[in-house]
Order: sequence, then structure tokens, then C-alpha cells
Amino acid sequence: MPHRFNRHRGVAGKAPVVLLASLLIVAGLIALLSRNPFKPRPMTGDPQDPLMVYVAAGVRPPVEEIAAQFQNEVGVAVRLDAKSSGALLALIKIADKGDLYIPADEYHMELARKEGLVREVIPFGRFKLVIAVAPGNPKNIEKLEDLFREDVTFALPNDETACGVVAKKALLASGQWDQVKAFRKVEAPTVTEVAMVIQTGSVDAGLVWDATARQFGLDIVDPPQFVSSVSVMSAGVLKTSKRPTDALRFARYLAAPTRGQVMLKKNFYEGVPGDPWELEPKILLFAGGLNGVGVRDTVDEFRLREGISIAEEYQGCGVLVSQMKTDAKRPDAYFACDVSFSTEVADLFHEFHNVSRTRMVILVPWDNPRNIHGLKDLAQEGVKVGVANAEMSALGALTERLFEVEGIAGAMKDKTRSNVPTADLLVAQLVDSRSLHAAIVYEANCHNVLDRAKVIYIDNPLATATQPIAVSKETKYPQLMARLIEAITASQSRERFEKVGFEWLWQKAE
Repeated sequence: MPHRFNRHRGVAGKAPVVLLASLLIVAGLIALLSRNPFKPRPMTGDPQDPLMVYVAAGVRPPVEEIAAQFQNEVGVAVRLDAKSSGALLALIKIADKGDLYIPADEYHMELARKEGLVREVIPFGRFKLVIAVAPGNPKNIEKLEDLFREDVTFALPNDETACGVVAKKALLASGQWDQVKAFRKVEAPTVTEVAMVIQTGSVDAGLVWDATARQFGLDIVDPPQFVSSVSVMSAGVLKTSKRPTDALRFARYLAAPTRGQVMLKKNFYEGVPGDPWELEPKILLFAGGLNGVGVRDTVDEFRLREGISIAEEYQGCGVLVSQMKTDAKRPDAYFACDVSFSTEVADLFHEFHNVSRTRMVILVPWDNPRNIHGLKDLAQEGVKVGVANAEMSALGALTERLFEVEGIAGAMKDKTRSNVPTADLLVAQLVDSRSLHAAIVYEANCHNVLDRAKVIYIDNPLATATQPIAVSKETKYPQLMARLIEAITASQSRERFEKVGFEWLWQKAE
């Protein structure tokens, strides 16, 4: 779009832009302080009660140690209920209470998600399905088929366990599930009990997690049938939690490299590195001024629920891009007003994804004194038109391009008009001070002034702006930012965007 990127103007023309940018930054700081991102969260639930955590038996050893350390450091007690992943899921449905669910695999967590039992899910570790045998491997078991020998006995975890689910999937794929079921001597309710019967000599072998085998001092046989049988451990915050902030903090603690990951390694689990541990992380969100009307409430709720601090900057995207390109500030996430203001900083972020779209419109006073019905009417003698600044905002750049395409750029060039960095200022000038006959704004800027102004739609496919969002490659908190994106693109957030005139575009990746 060559029209839009022609920004090489004279020094005299840039002076007012610099002044305006300075004023805008000051105004933004005042607004930021008034939002008070550091205000304390409201307490929910009784802080004296321990967090109720439902944890898979095979994951209990490290989680128990991490919980004790968390209590000593943070002052929040944690009570564990350890059973098989499936038995815990059934219990959660009946009990209708609790704070966290920690199954030993993605399958049970996905079931919990589908049944609406959990909200946030934070991965923190992984382990692998193996055959465990007594130390020294006295029966010389080298492959899965050795379990079917007459001189070998073995144990399985049942289908309610995460390990049992993963084992069944792998053995169905290899065509050996029925044979394994037929030859088993013991079927145990937890993976821990499988390890125990091997340790006591009641059986010669069993299917367990590699970490469980090592905890019990058993040897490991890794057959090719299990090469892809890796399971990820995650902590899911239950929707029944009365203390979601503390629950989220414990989940972050589990995944933190210097906290939970240390204990996981000690207990022979492979960690999934999470965000660095901080009781109250501080993040920076850049968002185009347009997006504030749709996203502010969601960001506020996210901050309070996570127990974190979020500095929010809602400004013209030109100003935000300038800060990022000059290293003045680098946000943890950027929510642009239009894709045209994401391309220049695309190298700083992971992939941008479109969230919403809104139309550019002509806003006129309710009585429309200059009888304006389309773009060409703006070129009439004496019409005072407000447009956004093309250097500082996506709206201004898109307006400039639209005037050129419509063939009225020359006529509009010297007209007396406002030239501001954000559309909300144009709306105020037109509706409150009535100093304008018309203004080019976004439809989403007009939702609360329709009793005093009229919207005239622009019949041109270029009169739209698409809002993409992305997470910075430099953020310290990739897991936290992923949850913020999830909150911004959730159904409740969608309702807020659509209520003020945005069209929803987000499609969750499969």
C-alpha cells in the first residue's frame, strides 16, 4: 500500500506531530495511572483454608514436596487428594468443590475441559510410558513380547489411570492390547501400586511411567511400541475454586524453573519450563486506542484473577510502533488497530492472529447540518471534517488511503479540519463541542453517542480495519501471555467486542 507508507515529510510538518505525540503520551500516562494497574485484588474464599488439589497418584511425590515449599514461601497451605486421574475426575463432578485438578495426562484434562470443569490449564512436566522390571532385570525382559512368556508375570494400571489410558492407546495401535490384557496377572488402581507390586516381587514387570519406575528403584525397558507414549502433566484451575488467584499462583509455582521444576527433576520427571517465579508478575500491554472499548474489562478481570500487574497503553498505533522500533518500550503483547501497523514490527513478535474487524464510518451530528451522505460530500466548501493523524494512527493512514482511492485527496488536503491521534478525540469534538460537521471514525467508536450523532456507512471495501494480536518474542512470561490471549479471545470477550460494533474474526487453532 504505497499511499499509506509515504511518510517522508518536511521538518516543519513534523513539529506539530512531535508536540501532539508528547501531549498524547502525557495523557496516556494520566489515564494509565487513573486505571491503577497495581491495585490489590479482592479476596475470595477463606485464606486460612488450604487449597484443595486433586492430584494423580503417580504425580503425587513431587507435587507434595512442591506444595510444602509453596506453603513455606507464599503462606498458602495445600491439601492433596491423590487417586487415579479418572477416579479424581469422577470425584470432582460429585464433590462440586476444589481448586486444582492435576491428572497425569492430556486425555483426562481434555475431558475436564469439555465438561466445563476447568478454566486455565498450565503444563509443568512430562513423563513416558515404559516397562518397569526388578533391579538387574532378573527375567531378562528386553521387549514387550517377553511379557507373554510363561515364566513372566506382569501388572497393568487400570483404564481409570492416565498411564492405563496411554498404554491402551499405544497397544491398540500395535495390535497387542487384547494379548496384554489376557496375559496380565495384576490390574492395579494406580500406577504407584503397579510399581509397588514389582518392588515387592509379586510380579516380574509392569507398565508404569519412567519417573515412577525410577522413584521405586526399578529398571526400565523402553520398547519401540512406546516411543511416542509421552504424557504431559498440567494443573487445571477448577471452576469451583473460591480462590482462583492462589490456585493460579500454585500452578505457576509448579511450572517455575527455580521452584517446581527443581523438585520435578529431583523426582525423575522431565520438566516443561514455565515462566520465572514471581508472586506478582508485571507485564506491559500495547493496544491501539480503538481496541480499548472492547478489551479493557477483560484485561481488568484477567489482572485481578491472576493476581498480577498490567500496565496498559492505549494509543495511536503509529505512536506505539514508533516506541517499539526505537526501543523506547517493548510490550509483552501488542493488539494493533489494523494489520498495517503490525507488519513494521512483525519481527518482534510471534505470529499475529486477527481478532476482530470494524468499519470506518462518517459520523455527523444528529441534525446533519451540511447534508453529508458520502465521502465526496466532505469536499464541499466550508465543511469542517475531522480525521485522525496519518503518522500516529492506523485510522489516519487508512483515511488518507481512502481519500486517494476515492479521488478526493487533493480537495481534502487544504480543508480546515481536526487532525488528532485517536478517533475518540474526534467523536468528542463532533458530539460535545460540535466543532466539526463530520469525522471519519470507526464504527466501534460510535456505540455510546448514537443518541446525539448519526453513522453514515462508507461504500468502499477499503473502509475497514482488522485488529491482530501477538505475543512478544522477548516476553519473560510466555505462559502468562498465552493465557491473556486466551482471555481476550474467549466467548465473554467476544460478546463485549460485538456489543460495541466489532465483527468477530478469531478462530481457535486446532
